[in-house]
Amino acid sequence: MSIRRFESSARMSQAVVANGVVYLAGQVADDTTADVEGQTRQVLAEIDRLLALVGTDKRRILSANIYLADIGDFAAMNRAWEAWVASDAKPARATIEAKLAAPKYRVEVQVTALAGEASSATPADVLETIMLRSSATKLVEPAPDRAQLETLLRAAVRAPDHGRLAPWRFAVLQGEARARLGEAMAEVLRQRTPDVAAEVLDGERRKALRAPVVIAVAVSPQPLPKIPEVEQIAAVAAGIENLILAAHALGFGSMWKTGPAAYNPIVNRALGFEPTDRILGFVYLGTAVTRAPVRAAEIDAVTRWL
Repeated sequence: MSIRRFESSARMSQAVVANGVVYLAGQVADDTTADVEGQTRQVLAEIDRLLALVGTDKRRILSANIYLADIGDFAAMNRAWEAWVASDAKPARATIEAKLAAPKYRVEVQVTALAGEASSATPADVLETIMLRSSATKLVEPAPDRAQLETLLRAAVRAPDHGRLAPWRFAVLQGEARARLGEAMAEVLRQRTPDVAAEVLDGERRKALRAPVVIAVAVSPQPLPKIPEVEQIAAVAAGIENLILAAHALGFGSMWKTGPAAYNPIVNRALGFEPTDRILGFVYLGTAVTRAPVRAAEIDAVTRWL
């Protein structure tokens, strides 16, 4: 992951951009003779300047921490804040009474924002994500939220797709919905092995609970002579890889699992797929507690240079 620092001094940087997030240092007023409302306006103008410097703006602010020397100035500060904040993109915010660096300062504001498109991922970031990704071996909460899951799915459907057929299908399982997958997996095992022990069936059910979120990914192939099924399968597999890399870029871990249940119509039906859909994998998502070692990227034995 590349880290970019802006307006750095011997002590600190005024802005740092890493992994698509902008972190600003706490900002205070230059003209400290102004009242708290005037100081707040100065601080917010400086935040605008710094956000523009790194290629983003106040509509992408995620959170703000406001420190007041006197909480009695809350209303005056808010007059400047409410005149400035984007009406359709208000961030999470906290206001705290605190002793500031000098008595002349009445207010200090620190914000965190999403980087703009021009300042988010660099080529080095993309390569680092690819080269350092490895499968998680244990996943826990927190998992991606709804907005992050939608981002992952959008990344998946950006995969190469011959004929623009959009052959991918997704079933997102969270909370109790994972039990539906677990029951279907256990039923597949029971039908394959009628005398299977109850504890083994319980273990099969628990596989669906290995992560806070499971995304079942299937291909919905179309019978087209010019675009054979193998190419449609390849498009969906590429989509799964996009999803996994996007999860890694957002700081989450993942596991791509299959097994006999993935190819059984019982699971297809349980997850609402069509009879002709074919599941290519279950992507388990969450926060990685442990990961598999990063595999060496050996190419000599598998490459011919012609």
